[in-house]
Amino acid sequence: MMANDKRVLTPAEFEKLTENVNERIYELSSIYIAILARDAGIDFETICTEFGNQADQTDLFLEELNEEFDVDLRNISEEAFLNKIPSRYEETFKQIKEQYLNSDVKEVSDADSEAYNLLQKEVALEEENVARDISNYDLSQIPSEFYNSAKWIRKVNFENTGAKLDLRQFDFNVYITGSIKGCDLISFKRSAYGKIINDGTREDTMYICPTKESLDENQYETVIEGYKDDKSPYIASGLYDLLTDPELQKKNEWVFDKAFKSEHIDYEAWKILIPELKDKHPEYFEAIKNSPRISSYDLSVILPYTSTNLLEENINWLNSIFRKADGTVDMNEYLNRVFQHCNSEFQMNHFDEILGEIKDNDKLIEQLWAYSKEEVKEKNMLKILDAIMPEGNVKDCFTFSQIIQNSPENMPQECLDKVFKLYENENSNIRDFMNIFWKSMGKENQEKYLLPFMQKQKDLGIDTYQIYTLWKNTDAEIRYNTFDNILDYVEKNIPELAHTIRGDGYIDIFRNLSKEQAEQYIGNNIPKFLSALREKYNVSTEKRKEFDAKYDKSFAMVLFELEKQSRLNEDNLNIIIDNLPKLGKDTINRIFNSNSEMVVNYAPQLISAVADLDKKEAIETIEKIEHIFSQDNLPTFMRMYKYFELVVNKDNGNLLNLISSGQKKDMSPVLSSTKSTELSKRIIFADLMKISMDSNNKSLRKFVDRLEKGNEVYVKFVKNGRTITGLTENEKQEFQTYIKTIHSLYEESGAYNRDKEKGMAISLSGDIQKDAIALGNRYAREGLTNKLPDLALQSIIGPYQELFGGITTISQIREYMDNRLEESNKRHRELAKQKVNLQEGDLVKGVKGATGILQDLFEEGVRAGEFLGVDSHSDATPLDADFSIILPKNNGTNLYEIIRNTASAGYGNFFVVLKNSPEKMEFTRTNQSTNIESESMSIDSIDKRNNPEQIRSRIQNRVNNSYTNKRLEVFASNAVGEDHYGIRTGIGSTDIDYIVVEQWDKKIGYELAMNGTYIPVVKGNTEELLFSPEQYDEIRNQMQGLSYYNTGKFIIDETAYVAEAKNEREQLFTSADSNVSTSELEATKNRNAIKELVEKALAEKMGLEVEDHVTGNLQNGFVELIDTGSTGRGTNLPGDGDFDFTLKVDKVILEDPKKMEQLKSALREVLAKPSSEQDSKIEEPNGQFRYKKVAIEGTENPLDIDITFMQKDGKVTYSTDMCVRDRLEGLKRDDPEGYQYVISNIVLAKRILKEEGLYKKASSPGATEFGGFGGVGVENWILENGGSFAKAMDTFIEAATKSQDFEEFKDKYPIYDFGQNHMAKSYQHDSFVKGLTSQGYARMQERFKELRKDLKPIPRVAESNTVTMENLVKNALQNDNIGIEDVENADRDMDNRSRDISVDARET
Repeated sequence: MMANDKRVLTPAEFEKLTENVNERIYELSSIYIAILARDAGIDFETICTEFGNQADQTDLFLEELNEEFDVDLRNISEEAFLNKIPSRYEETFKQIKEQYLNSDVKEVSDADSEAYNLLQKEVALEEENVARDISNYDLSQIPSEFYNSAKWIRKVNFENTGAKLDLRQFDFNVYITGSIKGCDLISFKRSAYGKIINDGTREDTMYICPTKESLDENQYETVIEGYKDDKSPYIASGLYDLLTDPELQKKNEWVFDKAFKSEHIDYEAWKILIPELKDKHPEYFEAIKNSPRISSYDLSVILPYTSTNLLEENINWLNSIFRKADGTVDMNEYLNRVFQHCNSEFQMNHFDEILGEIKDNDKLIEQLWAYSKEEVKEKNMLKILDAIMPEGNVKDCFTFSQIIQNSPENMPQECLDKVFKLYENENSNIRDFMNIFWKSMGKENQEKYLLPFMQKQKDLGIDTYQIYTLWKNTDAEIRYNTFDNILDYVEKNIPELAHTIRGDGYIDIFRNLSKEQAEQYIGNNIPKFLSALREKYNVSTEKRKEFDAKYDKSFAMVLFELEKQSRLNEDNLNIIIDNLPKLGKDTINRIFNSNSEMVVNYAPQLISAVADLDKKEAIETIEKIEHIFSQDNLPTFMRMYKYFELVVNKDNGNLLNLISSGQKKDMSPVLSSTKSTELSKRIIFADLMKISMDSNNKSLRKFVDRLEKGNEVYVKFVKNGRTITGLTENEKQEFQTYIKTIHSLYEESGAYNRDKEKGMAISLSGDIQKDAIALGNRYAREGLTNKLPDLALQSIIGPYQELFGGITTISQIREYMDNRLEESNKRHRELAKQKVNLQEGDLVKGVKGATGILQDLFEEGVRAGEFLGVDSHSDATPLDADFSIILPKNNGTNLYEIIRNTASAGYGNFFVVLKNSPEKMEFTRTNQSTNIESESMSIDSIDKRNNPEQIRSRIQNRVNNSYTNKRLEVFASNAVGEDHYGIRTGIGSTDIDYIVVEQWDKKIGYELAMNGTYIPVVKGNTEELLFSPEQYDEIRNQMQGLSYYNTGKFIIDETAYVAEAKNEREQLFTSADSNVSTSELEATKNRNAIKELVEKALAEKMGLEVEDHVTGNLQNGFVELIDTGSTGRGTNLPGDGDFDFTLKVDKVILEDPKKMEQLKSALREVLAKPSSEQDSKIEEPNGQFRYKKVAIEGTENPLDIDITFMQKDGKVTYSTDMCVRDRLEGLKRDDPEGYQYVISNIVLAKRILKEEGLYKKASSPGATEFGGFGGVGVENWILENGGSFAKAMDTFIEAATKSQDFEEFKDKYPIYDFGQNHMAKSYQHDSFVKGLTSQGYARMQERFKELRKDLKPIPRVAESNTVTMENLVKNALQNDNIGIEDVENADRDMDNRSRDISVDARET
């Protein structure tokens, strides 16, 4: 065989090259251990049994050693034996001896295992070197027997070497891997071909069938023949791929005999089996029919590959599968599981029969049509129309819609003729459904009939709205191509429609196109697009022709984005058109390329708001918005307020001026009466702050934490003489964040505005010390204060303490939130015990698309449209949250019936309910439809216009710290009906009394639990409590140890302490720092090496800095390299060199192909370096890096590196990896010993699940048919079960026992991800159990029952006491002041622990 241009290797050269691969060295090390044990006084019988033999076989054992290795164990000296060892192993054997002699327990088997570990790395390196060298030669002259006992050949790359491979002669445990193309394959056997699986601690083998890609075609038959005598009941996965050739199938019918005649029928074989053999062996299909359990999946595999004749012959069997007790066939099941998988000929044969049987059941007609093949639909379209349109009328709108949408791409002519003829009949209701039909009749038909049908509509007297709707429902490309002809016809024949077609009719063409298509079409004729905009908004086009002709396409596209978001109007259109060029491309691109979703999504609104400003002021406004939303220094409510003030308020014609001056009558009476824009602003700001506090808002809690912790550093800084010299690196980092936050507060205050007017505003210099001194001096003389955050907050609140309920300090915010949360959860638990009823004065709000915004709803509260961030908008009643009030006339037998009688009914199936409460609400305006009376406005007590007596009273209240509770302002607005009421600014989520839904969604419960707020959820039509306090507590218990959610300390389940976990612990935690595992040490070293290379490459080539965590900072100029894999959490298996990174980059880089390629090129230079490993690969699927076994500078072994590139967008604040790390870091701090056991349980679980093929998610490369939870899924599973593998298996089995099937189990046992998935497209929290398949579910139940028995509990008292005393001694060495009381405390702790365990034991 040809072996390319490789040099031919002679047998002598082969033997010379391989002489150093001494695979018997392991056996020699075992003999050496036996000699050392002998010399230590251990008898030969014990040595013999330690090596797995019987004591009475000792003499035989010694004789075999002598015979095979020329070693007389009874008499040989250690020195004489060592002379037999190759000199290159001399140092290793010295280590073996030292290790054995220093061991307290001289057990031969343990010492033998340790010796193996010492030798393994050295031997592996030798094998790799030899294998690499051998792979580079032509091996055609090497006799096949040279390989028979060479275990190391598994690492040889045999492709195109011409090697003679007689695999049947290979010894046990000798196998090859990879491609064997270009080899002389003499014979094959299953156990001589496989792939290497390395979990980081040991190398295992998986025997597999070679893929087609790794074989020459002439080798297929040899491989197939090699499986003929295989005793396994299963066909080797991959063997069918080699059997696609009909002739090979005929020669190897034994494969199919085995597939269909064994106990385990393999339905996959039916897919490839040629028709000739199917006809020859009718017994195969009989075996399928007689299978005791045939699933939907099995039918989906079998039926598409079954001939019409065979299907017809077995029609009774197919019907019998779904025959009901009354003898009829369940047509729903039949259509779903049989008909849809059958070929078109069979479907045609039975279409009329089935349609006749189900003609009165619209749902089944829909299924029949959906499951019919395209050619079946083309021939039966008219029949199906007759069925759903008896007597020429559409029977059911939804069914008609489903049928038409699933019709052939181009509607058959006979169907078009029928519908068009019916359209002329005014008694037919087809006119009401013509838009549905027109959309789905196909582009060719639309183009053919567009003008004639418009003419027909005109002749029939159809109103212009319907004619225009037909135009809108026409394919965009056809509208674009026919626009001029249609406009010409309309102007001549339907002049009343001409204005709409010229304006909106042209613009609407581009709305549903891709960005690229829209840009192409608009760019073809920009003046025409501008003219259409002006036509739509009735804006003059006079003297615009020359200006429009020179208009840039990029600005035209900005106008299109503004139009899509309804930002254009009659007043601002020409202003914006004229001023976009003034702002310039750089400014426009800056807005659209911002990393902030807030800035990008509302770029049109922002541009609209600044279009009439001069360029300098416009850019300053844009920079302010970018600054606010590119950093997370301020809580969300402050950012939303600032966006409102700078953009929304201006974009709506200076809304606050209009309201405060009384020009908008249906608005909040309080805001309308202030006569002061400044006071109105303070009221809104205070409302937003209260909503945030009343929603247990995380960003506000983070803000308070940051200021309180940072202030401790500030006080230290002041005591040190206002120098940072005495601060630790962590303190400096904390201090820098603190100073940025104080400065952000300063920028929101009156102090900043006054300083700016004087030209003295403080800007951050980047010098922490300098900035701290400047800000400290601004609020206190020489910065001498220990309450800098309070002073900054007070400068924002100003003279309006009453609006803020007397809150003037950071600690008061925390105290208020804690008290409010405690009171809320207590109140809601009581409400859950009561029957829900709706009474006059209660308020209800429908929330559209609620399940998609649950986190925002609960964490930010229910806010007015102007304060919704990226969804900000103004409606008919600005600055209030819309509710419906329950009126006396609203009645019904259940909650849904009552709610359906309100305006809120039109806003979905998710409703929040506020019970009428004078303590919580003040009605400042009511109408005659309710008996509730309006109250005087509490604003009177703080208005600057108050008389002297009121001013004195207010001052006295401040002195006494006496403030009235701030209530919700509720008022009638009547905008959409008499029940329409508004609540000024909005409400906090804890103000909600109940949530009413149509269907329960578990996300609701999880989001409430993650927000720390319990609210009863009830079903609208039955009033059943769907989410109870007990369910809430159950979820919160799963969240224990997550400081982000304030769920308390992690409590380890006692079942975590098992012998197997203890063994893992002893292997993992051997370093000087007992809380850092060997896995974590190695991973940290390797990760640092990768990071250093990336930092250097990106700094030199791109000028970018690198952060290794989610920063929350969206400013340009740096990337976030986040280790999302187990290596970033210390939960990886020892030796695991698999790193999963997410690299978050600026949008301006990610969306620029040249810049992105520059970044990737810089990374490739340092990371894309293949190693000598056989499976080393450099792959970049879909532009992502998937590097396997690459050589990284600074690491000892090759690493796997995956890098996924994403935009730095701020959507993820608490990622999946951060969530796991949060628990583990808290546990490490609070319970070091427990931490070690939890890590050991995780590693133990991962190791076992990998061995069982139950590890990787079904969607992951390399997953088995069982699927699994994935690495981070396993970690969450263990942590949500008290850190115990045993308990995790127990709860799994318990949930499975209570579930009818896998679908129910997934609902009962989600293994919820309380962190956010970096890769999520929509909902950010995963359910890890979804990575499992139904086969995996069954397999886990089976294996967990067995595995659970193998876990042996260990006594805890002695071990815990040892740790206690170890800690005491460690403290004593570090602390001279330790006294007798410390020893007494430790002793008492041990007594208590012993007593507790004794009680537990008795109870057990």
